[in-house]
Amino acid sequence: PEVAPTSSSASGVWTLQEYSENQGADTWPNPVESAFEWLAGFTGNGSTDLYTFSNIPQTYGALKLVVSMATNSGNPVQPWMRVNGTSSANPGYYNMMYNYTPGGTSWGGGSGIDQNRVRSLNGGASNATVPNPYILEYDFQSYSKTNLCSPIQLIWGVTSGASSSTNSSQQQAVYRNGVPAYTSITLSTETGENYRVGTTMNLFGEAIS
Repeated sequence: PEVAPTSSSASGVWTLQEYSENQGADTWPNPVESAFEWLAGFTGNGSTDLYTFSNIPQTYGALKLVVSMATNSGNPVQPWMRVNGTSSANPGYYNMMYNYTPGGTSWGGGSGIDQNRVRSLNGGASNATVPNPYILEYDFQSYSKTNLCSPIQLIWGVTSGASSSTNSSQQQAVYRNGVPAYTSITLSTETGENYRVGTTMNLFGEAIS
C-alpha cells in the first residue's frame, strides 16, 4: 500500500518511520531518466576523416551531436558537419550567423552563406593551433519537420591555458535546400586531416514525452 506523509508532517517531509515503511513497500518513485537517448557513436582511429550517422530515426524531438576532440597536435584538424549527404559534388547551402572570441581578447561576429558544411568558425584563427582536447556540441531542433527550416546550432571552445590561445564560438545555421528532414549527418575535416585516435562522436535523440 502507498504510504503518505502524516498530517503532522510538513508538506513533502517524511518521518523516519514513513521512510522505513516506503522502503519496505517499495513505493518510492522511479529515478528521473535523461530525456536524451544515445543513438550511435564513433571513435576516431587516426586513419579516417569521414564519419556518417545514417538512417537517423525521425521519432525524436531534437538531436544533439557531441564531438570530443582528442589532443590536436601535428597537422590541424578542423571539423566540418554536413546533413543529408551534401558534398562538393552534391552541394547544400547553409545560412550562417556566428560569434567568436579570437585569442580570448575580444568578440567578433558575422554572417554569410557557406557551401557544403557547417564548420567550426573562429574568426580566422585556427583552433587547430591549440593542442589541448576540446568539445563541440551541435543541436538540431525539430530536425524531422518537412514544413519548416530546422535550425542548427554549434558551440565550442578550446584553450592552451593562455588567453592568447583561447578561442570559442557560437554559431547558428539553417540548411537552405528546401525544408527536408535531416536523415543523415556527416562529419569530415577542413582539408582531409584524419580524426585523432581517441576522438569520440556521439549522437543523441531527445525523447518526446
